[in-house]
Amino acid sequence: MPRALSSNGGVGGKRRGRVYGTLRTQALHYRFKPGQHLPIGVIAGLLKVSNTPVREALTQLYAEGLVNAVPARGFFARELRLQDIVENNMMLEMMVRHCLEGADLARCQRLGEVADAGMVDAGQKRRSAPRNLACEAECLFQTLGATMGESTIPVCIRRLCEQTHHIRLRAFESRRIGGKLRQAYAGLTEAVQQQDRSMALETFGGFSRLFAKALPHIVSHVLGSAYQSDLKDLANLVMSDDQATC
Repeated sequence: MPRALSSNGGVGGKRRGRVYGTLRTQALHYRFKPGQHLPIGVIAGLLKVSNTPVREALTQLYAEGLVNAVPARGFFARELRLQDIVENNMMLEMMVRHCLEGADLARCQRLGEVADAGMVDAGQKRRSAPRNLACEAECLFQTLGATMGESTIPVCIRRLCEQTHHIRLRAFESRRIGGKLRQAYAGLTEAVQQQDRSMALETFGGFSRLFAKALPHIVSHVLGSAYQSDLKDLANLVMSDDQATC
């Protein structure tokens, strides 16, 4: 995830970081209506901050391609396009397959165990929860990338996972394919644990085909949710985050 910029020209500090993080999460997860105007003053009022951190956050998100900007008109939510999601998923699939073909699976397992232990307390972990499964799948993909000895691979995989995280989460939640996706992912993790490369490649292929086939259905549901969203959700999100940290 990109770091917040320093305060001498970008997003920085606790308040600025919170504004940036909130808006970035909303944009990444398609919680704005596609094409919706993002008025700085309204957002600042909802987040109870001045206009400056909101303007800086939106400028940074525009630089990251997560919102659109029109001169003299302001910032707008990006459109949700199936083709963009398909292309990002295809790139991610190719990179993970490349890693599976050349990764040191024994090292991958060791790195995965360390990362897994740090994600959620073992006593509280519920692997069947869609959010945990989506995060675990992405953690496995990134761990595979880390075994390749090239710094660019895990960075690219992390970026692609981030771009498709919400879609993957919705896929695990789906009644149509959620169970099959869980089963395919379980087979992939078992193959990696057993250091069975051919089985890992086969099960990953099944996982990828299942996910790709369901993308139109999943994206249409995400799009429907996006159109039902409201800017007021920002205030609710910040309140729930503040309560969680108390």
